[in-house]
Amino acid sequence: MSRIMRYALYFEFDIKEANEVFERNDKIQADKAKHPDKYPKDVFPPQGHLFGKPAGFYVVEGTPEQVFNFTQAWMGLKRFKVEPVTTADELPEMARKAFNI
Repeated sequence: MSRIMRYALYFEFDIKEANEVFERNDKIQADKAKHPDKYPKDVFPPQGHLFGKPAGFYVVEGTPEQVFNFTQAWMGLKRFKVEPVTTADELPEMARKAFNI
């Protein structure tokens, strides 16, 4: 099983497709309620329409597979940039593994 990590999911979409985005969101939320292990969990509530733009971000916690499932559920409507998020307390262990010490 893959390691659970935190990710920042930055997204954008075409404002002309806003109605489709809202409809897709309802479908994804319903599927998430039925299959909670399929998708990552929200760590920080989704933030959207940053500075009046059809863009925003999520902070989630899950496996790479769960993040993949979530971003693929949006395929064709939202474009994502996925960045792993680490905390200061995780850095020493990550450094030990990276430098084999």
